[in-house]
Amino acid sequence: MTETKQQPKYRVLVIDDELDHCEMIEECLGRGGREAMSVEFAHTVKDACRRLQQEKFSFILLDHNLPDGHGSDILERMEERLLTTPVIGLSTSSDPQVALADFRGGAIEFMTKHEAFKGDALRRRVIGALSRHKRRVAAALIESHRERAGIAKSDEELMAAARIDSLMGILNRAAFDDVHGDLYAQARTTGTAYGLCMVDVDHFKLYNDTYGHVAGDEALRKVAEALRSAMRPSDIVARYGGEEIVALLNGADDRSITIPASRMVERVAAMNLLHEHNDEYGRVTVSVGAAALDPSSGETVAELIERADQALYRAKAEGRNRAVVAPPRSAGG
Repeated sequence: MTETKQQPKYRVLVIDDELDHCEMIEECLGRGGREAMSVEFAHTVKDACRRLQQEKFSFILLDHNLPDGHGSDILERMEERLLTTPVIGLSTSSDPQVALADFRGGAIEFMTKHEAFKGDALRRRVIGALSRHKRRVAAALIESHRERAGIAKSDEELMAAARIDSLMGILNRAAFDDVHGDLYAQARTTGTAYGLCMVDVDHFKLYNDTYGHVAGDEALRKVAEALRSAMRPSDIVARYGGEEIVALLNGADDRSITIPASRMVERVAAMNLLHEHNDEYGRVTVSVGAAALDPSSGETVAELIERADQALYRAKAEGRNRAVVAPPRSAGG
């Protein structure tokens, strides 16, 4: 029997005149697997515009400096054509004006070649951008149908469209997964650590049973507000599921993560929100499990979440209303 060759899932146009860079991009993106990509090339503004007028691509990687112009020239000329094709700008320069020119032209992301050629950073970024683009296109299509049908959005639908949890007023799970994926890729590229905290409201089922679901919803909103007040503006808080909340702490390592994790516990307890069945505390409290990612360790997103979850389990086992930090994960361990 003849083996059927897997067809590439995505067709990518690389617009770059540096042949060695083209080879490096093809080596990164052309690997097989579920997200297989076929990579094609254009080396000038003129050739790129001609191909984009005649052909359809899943994605475009666009170098800034070309022999007959700049990548932003292509974005300007092909503006209407590129509305449905995501573009990542590339350059050997880290000048913010270069990135700004690409963003103004419609590129959804920008990477320096220095960061793009580190490991599989470029491939991860392309796959992530494709995933986000698909969701945006689907959302726009649904909204178009709703408008034609004269269906108005409710407040809840507007919140969902913005990827905000309508109850807690923080990011929802889907938004968290996106943000965490980007933060993880950035950490692996730059070598910058970050922390993850799993937060659970102690004995929340008993709270709902005692005071009712309306009061329970209000308690969750207040807990979310208290947690946000314990974090910096650059940190991320999201609803993970049920009464469980997750936080991403930029730049936190195994030592520094103890401070914000403990502050979360303190801020919630300081609300003094009555919870008569919460053991000896008599008020709403939370347990926090924290873990910090060391980018050099090779730890995956799933493994990081599992470490934080195990620390959360220990916090509950040790009496709740406390934060427990997971032991560091050593490189290769």
